[in-house]
Amino acid sequence: MATMYGLNGTNGTEYHCLIRDDLFQHFSLIPAVVIIAILSWIEGRNQGQGTGKKCSHFRFSLPVPVDFFDTHSNRWSYAVAFGVTTTACISLFTDAYSSNYLPYLHDWPLWSQLLIAIVSVFELGVNYYPFFACMACKVQTVGAILGFLYSATWFSVKVVFEVHCAGPIGQDAFQFLGKYANVFNIIVRLPTVVCLFLLVAKFAIMIEGAIEEHVRLRKGPQQPVQNTRRHKKLMHFHHKLHVKRLLVKPQETPELPWYREMWYKSDPAFRFSARVITTVVVTFLCLYEVIVIDLFFGNLLWSDVRNMVNATINHTVVVDIDKNFWDVFIPSWNITGILTGFILFLYLLRIMACYRKHMQRLYKGDYKWLPEFKQSSSWHVFQSLKYSGAQVAYMIWGYLIIQTIMMVIILIVYVLVKNPEFVVSSLEVSLPPMGVSIAVLLVQWCLGKYVFLQKPEGEEDQPLSFQHFKAYQNFAYFMFFFNIIVGFFFCFSRVIISLIFGVLLLSRIDRTVLMEGFEQADVGYLFYLSMVRIEVAHTHPVLLSFCQLLLDTTTTTKRNGRYSSYVIAPRPLYESKPRWHWYLAYTLVRNPQLQELRKKVTKREDVELINAERHEDIDSIGDTENLFAGSNDEVLRKLSFLSERSESMSVVRRQTTEAEDVNLLSL
Repeated sequence: MATMYGLNGTNGTEYHCLIRDDLFQHFSLIPAVVIIAILSWIEGRNQGQGTGKKCSHFRFSLPVPVDFFDTHSNRWSYAVAFGVTTTACISLFTDAYSSNYLPYLHDWPLWSQLLIAIVSVFELGVNYYPFFACMACKVQTVGAILGFLYSATWFSVKVVFEVHCAGPIGQDAFQFLGKYANVFNIIVRLPTVVCLFLLVAKFAIMIEGAIEEHVRLRKGPQQPVQNTRRHKKLMHFHHKLHVKRLLVKPQETPELPWYREMWYKSDPAFRFSARVITTVVVTFLCLYEVIVIDLFFGNLLWSDVRNMVNATINHTVVVDIDKNFWDVFIPSWNITGILTGFILFLYLLRIMACYRKHMQRLYKGDYKWLPEFKQSSSWHVFQSLKYSGAQVAYMIWGYLIIQTIMMVIILIVYVLVKNPEFVVSSLEVSLPPMGVSIAVLLVQWCLGKYVFLQKPEGEEDQPLSFQHFKAYQNFAYFMFFFNIIVGFFFCFSRVIISLIFGVLLLSRIDRTVLMEGFEQADVGYLFYLSMVRIEVAHTHPVLLSFCQLLLDTTTTTKRNGRYSSYVIAPRPLYESKPRWHWYLAYTLVRNPQLQELRKKVTKREDVELINAERHEDIDSIGDTENLFAGSNDEVLRKLSFLSERSESMSVVRRQTTEAEDVNLLSL
């Protein structure tokens, strides 16, 4: 391990390390815990939900480090804070961070390594917790000062460590890098250092804003400012724009050429959530570090292997062939690494575009693209927690697997080029049957288009009507045996195509790689679906706008003095409950499609039975148009008859509470 006393490189140069990175991680727990305690005391705890009264000053409450559903403020700041954790994520992926504990626990059993991994994750979480909590602190001055001091300390230590220490993780496993160690160390850790610098700048800007606010309050505002908003602002500009679009007739979008369709078009009525932004940023930075490590170490590793092989083989011909092989292999390694990284970076952009498309479809109530199976709300919450980490891991594994598959293909092509006799003999055997099969397939296509089907009459496509039915039946009989042979080749092509697309789409968990009906076996896709369902439930623009209007109306009514003298007597329960039931019956009869959306309806058979009885009762009175004709008293009388008729029949009864009825009427 790279200690503070130094380590020796391969060229005999000694590289001194002023501080041990692992010890700095451990000792950072002390200021991190102190900052968390201070912020928890500032956060306080309320006596009850909605009371607004705080408990004793000694009642601590953990602050919310990051609001993953936030689509308005601090999204990129949170993403930068998560960018600081990039190197730690790579260390967890390679188990390099947990290995710091092994010298102290060498006598422990092997199963304790799992506990060590859990402790490592918890330690990393506590170390990086102040970055997020200070930005989300309610008292901006305290949070900005603590965050600035903590981030500035980390930035200073990281700069010193990256410049003076000779290992990407400070371990002696990288001594063989020699003079390239410092350069490699800086290139790999550059995103982390840049993110730390941006965090320091962010907290400095927050301190400046807090000072300006303090000076403005000391001077006194020119006009009295009333704090008219007690609650957090829920509705923002893009939410308003989305709701306004729903109230106007949609404009017809002109058809664009295919290359314009592929171009991403921004939508001012939609903003990505903090969860998606942070996931994409961390994935991008992790891919950057993995690609740099892969290319740098790959070139060094394969160069050493080539020198070792050339030193052990003395035959001239073999050495010449081996030299040509390495001249192809090493450049191919670099090209495949860069190409794979470029593909995965495009995947990140495509994932964001698909996420926006899926969210907008769910906002409109379009659930047709979702799989048929249904899960409970607790299951969705459980699965959604895994999305961000799973997406990062899938991208890293996707890079390694795709590059490996590409290298295997290149090796196969290299072997085929080096052995042309094998290629020629294989083509001599395979080309004749392939040519005959393709010719027979073309004959089948021509007969199906020009002989068996009737000619179209003013239609774009031919109708499925035969004009030579007997010829079709005889031809199908003989082709039955021939297509068995062709089916073997098509089966092989299906395996190849499935392998190619399965490997290429491995990193994209926004779509399943399995066929329809087997989506439940694709756990990564389930993580994505659950995350989308959770975010739709908490970021729907219509819902947020409605809640914001309710909060504003409540605040305005309480602040307005002319209504303070009025006392609104609550209605008796025996009067209010039947009234809600009548409103419920009226709403369900006029909107039968709402019956399937009620909470207590769990079986489609119950809905069909109730619909059948409803239509039977309506027919006994008259058609639907006459049911609601007349005054309100006549409508209530008819509905009363339907209610009495339904109570007399033994059907599946569904009971709802008064709160559920009120929620249904709010639709």
